[in-house]
This record gives sequence, structure tokens and C-alpha cells, in this order.
Amino acid sequence: MHATGLVGFLDKKNDGRLAFEYSDSWLDSNNAFAISLSLPLKGGRFEDERPGRFFANLLPEGRLRSLVARRLGLSEENLFALLKAVGGECAGALSVLPENQAESYRNSADYSPLSVKELSKMAAAGDVLPFVTAERRTRLSLAGAQDKLPVLVDDGKFYLPEGNSPSSHILKFPSRDFRHLPANEVLTNSLARAAGLNAAEVQPLALGDELACLVTRYDRRRDADGNLIRLHQEDFCQALGLDHSTKYEQEGGPSFADCFDLAGRACTEPLLDGEQLLRWLAFNATVGNADGHAKNISLLLKTDRSIHLAPFYDLVCTRAYRGLDRNLAMLVGGVADPGQIRGSDWARLAAEVGVGRRFLLELIEEVAGEVQKALCEAEKNFRSLCGESPAIQMVFQSVSKQARRIMRQLAPELVEK
Repeated sequence: MHATGLVGFLDKKNDGRLAFEYSDSWLDSNNAFAISLSLPLKGGRFEDERPGRFFANLLPEGRLRSLVARRLGLSEENLFALLKAVGGECAGALSVLPENQAESYRNSADYSPLSVKELSKMAAAGDVLPFVTAERRTRLSLAGAQDKLPVLVDDGKFYLPEGNSPSSHILKFPSRDFRHLPANEVLTNSLARAAGLNAAEVQPLALGDELACLVTRYDRRRDADGNLIRLHQEDFCQALGLDHSTKYEQEGGPSFADCFDLAGRACTEPLLDGEQLLRWLAFNATVGNADGHAKNISLLLKTDRSIHLAPFYDLVCTRAYRGLDRNLAMLVGGVADPGQIRGSDWARLAAEVGVGRRFLLELIEEVAGEVQKALCEAEKNFRSLCGESPAIQMVFQSVSKQARRIMRQLAPELVEK
């Protein structure tokens, strides 16, 4: 089911905080849904912290938000102005529009072509999203701190959405801070699929001398007439009513048990999605992904109104980068360092989330084993697509070592009784 129309009104109060109210037409619609579990479908204004937290999570973070704001001549703390400027194409189904445009809004289909040569220049220059929002006057916004650009891919050609037109893919550019990051994500994503995770579709894309990665958007699909439509999603920070700054457990963010409980309450098939969430945590520990925080898991509202875990995204072997914190974003039985997690810690986590000890231990063993088995094939596939890359050894040495460690430290608990 796909619903369009005026969902509600977002405004700024005198103290600068955001307030939100569902429109009467949306409340009366048979197709209406709550935009967030933290903002239930009901009349009246939400005037507490929840609207600000939900909508702020649609914006870029950190340095990227600062650059976008500076390019637009806005304060990065002025959420209302930023959303008005770049909120036309966000994650999920919402578009944030000036009130005088809302009633007449329909999914537009305006795009400008982007050649691979032009994309290559962007990749070499860096800071792509701040540039296009200022110079092209597009209304694009994606959460996170990595430089990326929503694009439409049609018959192998690239297009930049204009106005509020929907995109079909997310193009992630090379990082100045972390070498070979797109290649790392392509490799890690292939290992995730081998380990049984429902992961987003990711493919490498050569842009001149640089390698980018192209991610198929799971919150977009074609309808029967071939039109690109939006599906609604929200990340776990949004669903739990949390600010983006509290996405890591050790900084006050949700624990894995909190997220597992949320999935159990919200998902249409909680057993299946609960197992996927356990696989995701096991995979993060196995490959050394310290960035598996609450903003990197989402709920997806499908067309039949069922709610499921969205395909997993932003899967990277962060352990391959020296100097980065190796601690997991969510603790396992109270332990943050994946190199120190033992079988007893996984057993403690099983008790915390209410699953069988043996079930979880065998699932961890399966995930780590599948990752180990998939390493050589993933390496071969990557070389066939991209040729030689320093990322191959950088990622595979790190993953191989960590996967063996997980298996070794799990063994004593598995043979017990």
C-alpha cells in the first residue's frame, strides 16, 4: 500500500524546538500510518523533544552537516531551516516542504543527467553533498557522516534528482579519512550475505582513479506503472525517540537488548527479524565492525502495511583502520571489545534477550564459520570486478584473524554439557 498526501505540520516554537502535528486529512485516511513509533498516530501537537529528535535524524551529521549548513548560509543548529532547505528527498517516505507547496505536492520526476566523468570530478574534489545542495539547489538529505549522494540510475545512466524527485540509489564516495572505504564496504557486504544477513545490495563503481560504491535503496521501488515510489522507514534512534548523538550504547544509546525488544514489539514477524538482528550482532563481532549502532538498523513499512527489519546497511570492517576505537557500538554480555568476547558473554546476552543459550551459541558459530568459508570466494569476486586493491589484504587479514578468534573463544562454551 502506498499513501501520498499531507501527513502533518512541522513548525518551530519560540524556544527554537520543533513541534509536529498530524493533519486531519491524514488522521482520517484509511492508508495513514504513524511516521514513527515515537510519534503515534493521534490528534494534537507533539511539543516535547520527540519531533526534534525524529526530524534531526533525517539530516547529515558532524562535519558534513556543518558544510551543508555553511554552503547554504544557515546555522547547523537551525534544524527547521535545514529541513526546509534540504528535506525534499530523505530516507523513508517523507518530504519536508514549505506549507504553500504541501497541498499541491505530488511525486515529481525532474532529473538532470550526471556523466561518469562529472561524478569522477566530484569524487576527486570531495564534499559532494554540500556542493550539490548549494550549487544545484537540490533538496537532498541523508543521515550519517559519510559523503554520499542520492541518485537515480536508469538503464546504466545516472541522474541527479531535482526538487523533491525520488532517487533509486545512494552513491558513496571515497573518504579522505579512511582509505579504500567503498571497497571495504563492498567486501564486507558480500561476507554479510554469505553469513545469512539480509543486506542491502551494494556494488563497486569506478569513478576515474577512484572506487565508489553504489547502494540500491530498499526504501524505493517501482509500482505497476514503472513509477518510483517511496517506502517509509525509520532508524532505531528515531523509533526509540533518541537523538542521533546517543546512538552508541557507551554514550547513553540503546543496548542490543533494547533494540531486540523494539524489534519484538514492532515487527510483523518478530521471530524471523529477531534472528536476523542476532546474526547482525554476531557478524559485527566477527568482522570487527565497531559502527553497528542504533542508527544503522531500521524498520521498514512495506506496501502491505507489515513492518520488518530493513536490509542491513553501512557494513564495514572498521577494525582494519588503525587508530579507530575497536569497541563494538553494542556490548555483548557487558563486553565491548570483540577480541575479548567469550562464549560465556554470548550466553549472558542470550539470557538478557530471552533466547536459548545453545541456540545463540550455535548461531554465532554458524555466522563466524560462514564468514571464514566465504573469504576466498569474496576475494576472487572482488578482484574480477575491480582488479587489485590494497583493501583486499587490509580487510581480509583483519576479518580472518577476528573470525578465528571468535570461533576459538566460543569453543569452550559449545562443548560444555
